[in-house]
Amino acid sequence: MEGKVNLGFITDPVIDKVLELEDLDDAVGRLMMLAGITDGGIASLAFSEYVDEYAAWASASPQMRRFMIKEWLKLEQTYLDREVDHA
Repeated sequence: MEGKVNLGFITDPVIDKVLELEDLDDAVGRLMMLAGITDGGIASLAFSEYVDEYAAWASASPQMRRFMIKEWLKLEQTYLDREVDHA
């Protein structure tokens, strides 16, 4: 991740808007752009726990999609905290 990342820009109302998107890359990409995340590696890691993350997203309920996004954001925060600890 380069530059200043701010996960605080990804609020529940913002998440609500991407829950409607059928394309996982589109949904995650919009959130990454908003937060200033330039490397999709952590998102890939978070969503790779699903055998086929694209099929999982397409068939998931809005509640499950929210869960998937929140789990990814927790992982992003863990990595951000690690970077601060090592700065």
